[in-house]
Amino acid sequence: MTIAVVFDSAGTLLRTYRAAKDVFAGTLLGDVESTTLTFDDADRILVLLNVHSENVMQGDSDQLLSAFLK
Repeated sequence: MTIAVVFDSAGTLLRTYRAAKDVFAGTLLGDVESTTLTFDDADRILVLLNVHSENVMQGDSDQLLSAFLK
């Protein structure tokens, strides 16, 4: 089976998948809710960046996401 990932705000989605990546293990975690994932550990925080995805993708590949917080 092949799955295409589409970000759609027009209301035509057939299915919604939520996932997070464990960057240490390199694995994907399915059916993850970001708020629940955050509240599972007191040392975790949820950061939402007010930046357009195109600005991130077109940025310097060496630039850290934390640069968008400034």
